[in-house]
Amino acid sequence: MGVFSCQPKHTEKTKTAPHFDKRTNLNNYLKAKQKAIKWINGLQLDLPAIQQKKLGEKKFLAEYLGFYWKCYKNETDTLKRNKIKKQLNPYYTYTLSQSYHNMQLVDDQLFKKNSMSYLRVMWLLKEMGFDTTLYKQEVLKIKPRLDAQLNIRGNWQKEVFKDYYTIFNLKMPQILLNTPLNNGIIAQQLPFDKYNKSKVYKFTHFIFAGFEYGNKTTASRFNKTELHYIEQILPQLAREYRTVKPNIDILGELTTCMVFMGFTNTPEFEKSYRYLFEHQNPDGSWGSYEKARKRIGNDINFRAYLHTTLVVFEAIEEYNRGTFPGSKKG
Repeated sequence: MGVFSCQPKHTEKTKTAPHFDKRTNLNNYLKAKQKAIKWINGLQLDLPAIQQKKLGEKKFLAEYLGFYWKCYKNETDTLKRNKIKKQLNPYYTYTLSQSYHNMQLVDDQLFKKNSMSYLRVMWLLKEMGFDTTLYKQEVLKIKPRLDAQLNIRGNWQKEVFKDYYTIFNLKMPQILLNTPLNNGIIAQQLPFDKYNKSKVYKFTHFIFAGFEYGNKTTASRFNKTELHYIEQILPQLAREYRTVKPNIDILGELTTCMVFMGFTNTPEFEKSYRYLFEHQNPDGSWGSYEKARKRIGNDINFRAYLHTTLVVFEAIEEYNRGTFPGSKKG
C-alpha cells in the first residue's frame, strides 16, 4: 500500500487507441523493462540506516527483492540469472547478520510492520536459489511472537501467513487452522461508491493472495458469485484511478489483478496498460513524489518510488510473461 499521494504528471489522452499491435507492445515492453531495471540497479538500500530510522527495512527489502524475483523467474539464461544473484548478494549477506535479525528487539508496532515481509524475504531468497537455512533458524526463534500477533491480522494476511507456514514447514497455530476462508469485501460485494483507497488496496491484496503474488497462475479461492463481482468491479476501479482520481500506484495493482484474473481482452485493461507505459518517468521509475522529496529527502526513492515501480513493473511483466489466463506475449 502506498504511503504518499501518487498523482501522475499527465492526464490520460482522450483519443482512443487502436487494438494492441504485437510488435509495438513488445518494443514498448522491452524498452520500459530495460529502463526500470536500470533505475532499480542504481537504487542502493542502506538497510542499517533504514533500520535505525525504524522505517521497516524488511518491507523495503522485500519490495526490492520482489522486483528482481520477477526478472529471475522469467529468465531462462543461467548467466543472466547468476547476474541477478550477484546484484543481490550484498543484501543476502546482510540477512546473515545478527543486526538484520532484530525482530525480538523491536516494539509491537514495528514487529507487525515487518513480520510478513520478514517471511517474504526468506521466501524470495529461497526462490532465487539462496541458502535460507540460517534464516529459518532465526524465524523459529521469533515464531511464538509471530503466532501471537495473528489475532490482529486481516483475512488476506492470515492466508499469506498460512502459505509461508506451509512452504517452510512451520507448525501451524490453531488460529490459522480455525480461520475459515473469507474474501472480505469481495465476498461482501462492496458497492463501487463505498470504495476508498484503503479498501481498494484490500481488494487487490485478496486477489494477490489467491494467486500467491503471481507464483500461481490460477486461483481457486473465489466462487462464481465472487468471480462475477470481480469482473464487474475491476474495470470500474481502474477507470476511477486512471481518470477521476489518478493514482498510478493503485492502477498498477489493479492492472496486475486484471492480468491474474484473465481480464486482459477488455477496453479498460488496454487503456490502463497503455497508461502505465505513458507515465513511466524518464529515469525508469513510476510515480510522482517530488513534493515529498523536499520534506524527507532521497528516502522517497525507497519509501514511495520503489513500491510504485514494483507494482507497475509487475503488471507489464506478468502480462508479457503470457502464462496467466488471457495474458499473452507481445
